[in-house]
Amino acid sequence: MHKTRLAIIRKNYRPDGGAERIIERMLSQLQRHYQLEISLLTQEWKSDHDSAMNIINLPKHGWTRTARFKSFIEETQVLLQKHPFDIVQSHERVPGCQIYRAGDGVHKEWIDIRCKESSQFKCKTLRASRFHRAVINAERALFYHQDLEYVICNSRQIKNEILFHYPEIPQSRIRVIHNGINLGHFTRSTGTQRQSTRTQLGLLPDDPVLISVGSGFYRKGVATTLRALAETPAWKLIIVGKEKEQKRYQKLCNDLGVRKRVFFVGVQQDVRPFYAAADLLAHPALYDPFPNVVLEAMACGIGIITSDKCGASEVISEGENGYVIPPGEHLQLGRILEQCNDHDMLQQLGGNAYQTAMHFTVERMTDSLVSLYASILEKR
Repeated sequence: MHKTRLAIIRKNYRPDGGAERIIERMLSQLQRHYQLEISLLTQEWKSDHDSAMNIINLPKHGWTRTARFKSFIEETQVLLQKHPFDIVQSHERVPGCQIYRAGDGVHKEWIDIRCKESSQFKCKTLRASRFHRAVINAERALFYHQDLEYVICNSRQIKNEILFHYPEIPQSRIRVIHNGINLGHFTRSTGTQRQSTRTQLGLLPDDPVLISVGSGFYRKGVATTLRALAETPAWKLIIVGKEKEQKRYQKLCNDLGVRKRVFFVGVQQDVRPFYAAADLLAHPALYDPFPNVVLEAMACGIGIITSDKCGASEVISEGENGYVIPPGEHLQLGRILEQCNDHDMLQQLGGNAYQTAMHFTVERMTDSLVSLYASILEKR
């Protein structure tokens, strides 16, 4: 039987990464029904373990970010011409793939958002940037390429943004498949787990505690959360993740007078103990397609506060399992925290959030992805 040659494009591949876990689960399901020969096209394979995939390492060229970005696309396209694959799925903006997973959202939208947050001079600088122009050009070429069959979006927000910025793309090409999480791994915590983490951090049993999870604090809206904290003296904040400008955020804590109430714990291999210690997830992102952290926190029984520029906002029922605010609205976030400074209310939000998470299983997501692939493979 002829094996279907499938190529996966991922510039930096970390087997423990969110997108990578989705790939692994999808491929595992596909291989139950189809004979596949799978190749991974990457510049960096970050694993000590062997892989069932054929790893094709692409060379790195270029002294600038723009040059490296363009070089990756060019090297990938050259390789695809030399090695004809039946299906190419890309997680990067590489024109010529059959399936593109828009996990990073729409770059054109991100620049528009940053312009709203910036001075007129800064906005002009962003739009004139060679790097941003290169990304937008690649994005446009990708969406309008004749070989593109499907775009996978993890939220309706991203689908709408693609159609707004690139209106000539047929709507039938765009499929919304929400992420799924391992509900056996992320579960409601016990009181013992909660107290253990709180004790380690020096938190009292009755302290109302926020948690922020994710690297890249600017995009995640961490500054908004810190400013809201200054308006609500009872709340404490745990920040999980890394940030190259972390000292700037620590200085902001000092300036706002909240330093003793904020706990920077860095990147954690297992976030569950910190979810266990928290009462609410604060994710007032400037822009985020649909972060897994929202579903993870919900599955752990935590209510959500996010922004209307986060794709996860479409699973929030206002006042039932969380709240949605505009990006940057720290005063509104502060008012919500004051409103939620009640144990029974936090328990109700968390319970409803848990019920919401039960609909977002890995199996549902994988079945949707496999169905999409099957529709392509049947045409071959």
